[in-house]
Amino acid sequence: MERMVGRMSFHLRERVRREVEQRRSKNAVIDVGDLALRMSEEIDGESTTATIMLQRLIIDECSHAGIAMRVGGSPNI
Repeated sequence: MERMVGRMSFHLRERVRREVEQRRSKNAVIDVGDLALRMSEEIDGESTTATIMLQRLIIDECSHAGIAMRVGGSPNI
């Protein structure tokens, strides 16, 4: 079970990375809430828990890559 969760986590992080890169090519600033909500709808049908988890992964990915992001209502860098 632990192995499966580890693999799922890795695949989810890779998916977040791809989504962030795709959005980065279209926009200068990633809207964290919008991307997390869209991804959580696909994964778990608008689960609040999934949305929060995805927001954390997206923020982490943007931070590591040096990508500007919008969290809440204002752009952050």
